[in-house]
Amino acid sequence: MSGGYVLGCDGGNTKTIALVARPDGTIAGWGRAGSSDVHDNSAALDELRSAVTDACAMAGCASADVEQAVFGLAGADWPEDFALLDETMRAVVGGGVTILNDAVNAIRCGTPDGVGLVVSCGTGGTAAGMGADGTIYHRGFWPEPSGAREIGRLGLSAVQRAHLGIGLPTALTERALTRYGAADADVLLHMLTQRGRDGVTDSRWFCPDVLDEAAAGDPVAMAIVRREGKVLGEQAAVCVRELGFAGSFPLVLVGGVFRHPSSLLREAVQAEVPQGVPVEAAVEPAVGALLRAFDALGISADDAVRASLPDDAVFATS
Repeated sequence: MSGGYVLGCDGGNTKTIALVARPDGTIAGWGRAGSSDVHDNSAALDELRSAVTDACAMAGCASADVEQAVFGLAGADWPEDFALLDETMRAVVGGGVTILNDAVNAIRCGTPDGVGLVVSCGTGGTAAGMGADGTIYHRGFWPEPSGAREIGRLGLSAVQRAHLGIGLPTALTERALTRYGAADADVLLHMLTQRGRDGVTDSRWFCPDVLDEAAAGDPVAMAIVRREGKVLGEQAAVCVRELGFAGSFPLVLVGGVFRHPSSLLREAVQAEVPQGVPVEAAVEPAVGALLRAFDALGISADDAVRASLPDDAVFATS
């Protein structure tokens, strides 16, 4: 049934990207779809199938020709999630299927063996780890939310607190009014909470403004970013404890929020896990999933995969 093709897929809250490679590691096709988080989108499974089908079509193969597939998926949190996703994708591809949470998968983006810790800060945020024996520690839902959506939410809350006189004045106010095209804080509050509001009012879009103002020295924005780093760092410290890491270990930092030039967030994370050696993600999460699929086949394909990556626009968050 299988025809030797290899597939890696990363599915998040914003986008899903699938890559299909030939047995020699050359990427031959890619597909892109919307959110495939089964906790966030009722059409998640359709989006996932669409990305895989499109990638295979571009590669000139059928999905049944895939010999090995690895999926790193937001929403792969509880046993019933893994069961649903595994059953769904085994009905799509012809060969072996491995389902991982997207954070766990992303460790392979910065390490050659997928062992170590990851702190991910994209639309959402989380921490996870994998030990040398393959043991995984990851909680689908930590006690405190994090990520771009939470940073933006805290920033918008600070704007309203400043407006009401119960919080410090902040440069975030002007940034928020500009970002959302509001005349004042009351109009902004209406825009963000009214019935029928659209996706452009999502708090995650305010995250870059908070990061910019934190880098510029605004005390309120700096406190938000440092809080975010502490939350994620504390989660990483739990992973260290549960996996029994001793001494130094790779600490892979992934997600769009970490791409901001300011080091404030990264420093706040590492303060909680000082034994972690920061590693920047060398490849995109979908590429990490593809490399894991080759790992499962015992094939060293890193160089060929990296030499045939599609354009950066394929991976961009719009």
